[in-house]
Amino acid sequence: MYRKPASRLAGAFVLLLGLWAPAVQADYRESYRKGIEAADRGEWASVARWMRQAAQEQPREGGEPVKIYGMRILTYLPHYYLGLALSETGDCNGALAAWSVSESHGAINGRSKEHKRMLEGRSTCERLASHSPASVPATIPASVPTPVPTPVPTPTPVVVATRTTPEPTPAQAASEPAVDRDRQAREEQAKRQEQALRQTLEQEVGRAAREARRVLDRSAKDDRPPIRSPKIRVRSLLDQADYLDNLSLDALRRLKTDLIAGASRIESAAYAGPGGPPSELRTAARAYFRTDYREAIRALEGSAYSEQRARVAANLLLAAARYALFLESGSKDEGLRRQALDNIRTCRQLDPKLSPDARMFSPRFLDLYTSPAGKPQNR
Repeated sequence: MYRKPASRLAGAFVLLLGLWAPAVQADYRESYRKGIEAADRGEWASVARWMRQAAQEQPREGGEPVKIYGMRILTYLPHYYLGLALSETGDCNGALAAWSVSESHGAINGRSKEHKRMLEGRSTCERLASHSPASVPATIPASVPTPVPTPVPTPTPVVVATRTTPEPTPAQAASEPAVDRDRQAREEQAKRQEQALRQTLEQEVGRAAREARRVLDRSAKDDRPPIRSPKIRVRSLLDQADYLDNLSLDALRRLKTDLIAGASRIESAAYAGPGGPPSELRTAARAYFRTDYREAIRALEGSAYSEQRARVAANLLLAAARYALFLESGSKDEGLRRQALDNIRTCRQLDPKLSPDARMFSPRFLDLYTSPAGKPQNR
């Protein structure tokens, strides 16, 4: 029943990724080309959309250069350009995360203009993040003297029932426009960030909706009772996805999560049986290859498989997702790295001949996988 150890995981991944692997190799160059053309025009929202799609279709940066037009041939850097687009639209958190992923792939030369621009963008984002309203002076600088009125003898004043507002000092009058400008700049930045977040969420919902429609199409002829209910639910969610302007940010997040979960339930019912990979593995693989590493981990945490192929595939996906999050943390969360190494050791112990596909995983993860730290410990 089982093939040679080196080919067992390959067979599992053919089953696991067969739903979308052909499209990966065919489409990512076109998405990347359209993203570069949008960047040339300064259309950063379009850049973010096309680069996200390219990264979903082919997550790994580098590899074969992409011909844009004529003799213009560029290195494949979707995560770098995604970070650039997000920084231009005010989403600094998203930009920093995308650049961390790009750096983890090691495809950008340290002396290139892309590396220089990434460092400049990161510095700008970190400076904006550290900016606080507390930095605005709350009092008049000490160097500006406060005029003291000279007392003048006057007759007993007549009390008049009126209240007057004291005239501001010259220093106060000069500082008020600066404070107003700073407040207005912060409000505009917050508005841009909210708009960028909404745009990002709408794009993520759009991708989840397209995947859900593909799942519905593949199961169109299957009307068995176990699959009927999740299909009705997904169709209802797709109706909501046609009217995103009316949804709050929280509602967009829920809709994205529900679409992904609904598509997974349909596939679980459609492919239930001894011949297919477990549903959690399919969900985790789909999440990993769209760079949603936390979702990939959530899909597999707590799962237990008796079949060796499933155990190897699960540990490999967990290791890759946890190491990607470790890199996104700026290599600070050592707990994630330790967990990734534990998963790698389990993989190597279950299948010593396994060599993860370089087309699917970043060079830094492959280095970690083959490092002495990932060697199974003697028991």
